[in-house]
Formats: sequence, C-alpha cells, structure tokens
Amino acid sequence: AHVVHFQPRGQDPVLWMSSESRFDDAQPIRGGVPLCWPWFGAHPADSSLPQHGLARLANWEVAKTSQMTGDTTELIMRWGDSAATQQVWPHAFELLMRVCFGEELTLELTISNPGDKAFECATALHTYFAVENIADVTIVGLAGRRFMDQLDNDTVKIQSGSIRIGQEVDRVYLDTEDEVVIEETGRPAIHISKTGSKSTVVWNPWIAKSQRMEDFPDLGYQTMVCVETTNAETDTRVLEPSQSHGIRQLVSRAHPYRCSQLARRRQRLESIKQGRGGRQRSRQRNSRGSSECRTPRSARTNIACCNAPATLRSASPRNSA
Repeated sequence: AHVVHFQPRGQDPVLWMSSESRFDDAQPIRGGVPLCWPWFGAHPADSSLPQHGLARLANWEVAKTSQMTGDTTELIMRWGDSAATQQVWPHAFELLMRVCFGEELTLELTISNPGDKAFECATALHTYFAVENIADVTIVGLAGRRFMDQLDNDTVKIQSGSIRIGQEVDRVYLDTEDEVVIEETGRPAIHISKTGSKSTVVWNPWIAKSQRMEDFPDLGYQTMVCVETTNAETDTRVLEPSQSHGIRQLVSRAHPYRCSQLARRRQRLESIKQGRGGRQRSRQRNSRGSSECRTPRSARTNIACCNAPATLRSASPRNSA
C-alpha cells in the first residue's frame, strides 16, 4: 500500500523518490508515501524490530478499484493480522488503505480492532515531497506550534515564523490539525490538509545523514522534504475492541493560472485597504491643517502568492526556523 508516484496532468511530480531505493520485499521503499504502523520510528522496547513498524514491509491485497467522477481513480487495499504478525505484535487488526488519484491525491487509512483486547498504535503517512531546491523552500502553517526536536533530546520548542531548512531537521509538531503549505520560489505551492491527526512531522536529513543512508543519494536532501501526517508521540491512539480510527491526508498543488488570479485578487484587496487607510490619514492631516498629499497609487505594495511572477513577490526576507 505504498504510493510511489503522483503527477497531475500538465504538472511536475509532487512526490519524491530516491534513485537509490531498493524495490524488494526485504527493504522499505525510500520515497513516495511509506505507511508507518503500528509504531513510528524505532520500536519502543525492541530495537531489532523494523524501523517504523510492519505495514510498509507487508504485502497488501487489492480490495476494490473504481473510476469515480471526472478523472479520479479509487484504489482500496487491505491488510490484516496473521501468524507472522502475531509473533511480533500480538494483536488482531485490519487496515484499509484508500487512495484516490486525480487532480488531488487522497490517502485515507482506517485501522480497526476486531479482537477482544485493546491496543495502542502510532501511524504516519511518511510523505516525501519533491522540490527543485530546498534553499528556495518555505513551509507555512506551523508558526507558534510546539514541537519536539528529535535532534535535541526531544526538547520541546516553539516554532517562530515559517520553516526554512538549512540544516538537518527532524521535528514532531504537537497538537496541530493545521493545513501546511510548501512554498517554493517560481513553483506552484503544495497544500497538505488532514483529518484524524493532531501531529505533523517535518524531516530533511541534510548532508551528513544523506551520505550515511545507502538508499539515499548524497545530494538528495536538496530536492526533497517530508511533511508527514501522523499519530505520533502524544498523539498515539488506543483502540478498544470493535473500535476503528481513520487518518486522512489530502495533497493538492495550486494550479499556476489559479495562483496568478489569486495574486491579482490579493493585490486589489491590498490596494483597497491602503486606499482606505490613505483617505483616513488624509482626513486626519486636513483636520490639523496639513497640506500633505495621500500616497499615490503607484507606491502601493504588491504581495506574494504561490508561484506568482517575481514582480509580485515581497522583497522582505522570510523568517527562518
């Protein structure tokens, strides 16, 4: 149940795939959307067990395929417990993975407990997004949120402004259901929204770790970033017998023409606001006997949007994280 490629018609690929990934049963696929379950990261008690759980190494069966409205195709895959999984993780379970391919990519995992005892699990849609140059990327939507810095002994910190990546980053953002947007200079923004998740992971291995990983190209960190929809850390879920939990991620890339329209609309709104402010300041100056003029229209500030032309981009520097 591993999505390895998504490319809307007429656009660049949205997902990143390692050129060194091994497509065999013994190794996880590096890139696309690995499915991490029932634990995230190393197993909490046995480090010999697979990193990120069992689901991404399992063979799933196709339960249903269908053509939906428009150009959207639906695929549903199923995986359940077996004698082999019971030896490693002694619980009954059934997982259904629903994937819809169209102008948007929808991934929806439903976890069910058909057994007679409760279990706790962590989940991650470990999505690798393709970018052209990580130096031009800004990740928006998590400002002010608390995160656990996995590179600093899980110290809890506060995100200041948008995220810029200039070193290794491995963070679990807590108590957030926010939409996250990956903005890159000159390219359409990628929007990631979600339900059933209150944690988000942002990861980039940077230089040294890229070189240590056998299935990762040395310069791969320059063209990818992971923004993951998760149930991790304080957001793990406990399922009682007969209970189910769903986690869903919706990925869309802003259409270039739509972005240009939005930029012009925002520019008009900004001009209207500035015009109102100018008239108010003019009235205040006139009431004091001032002979100063209002700011001319040509001096009004343009604003940035997605992949709007460079002439519409703000000249002020972005905050870094």
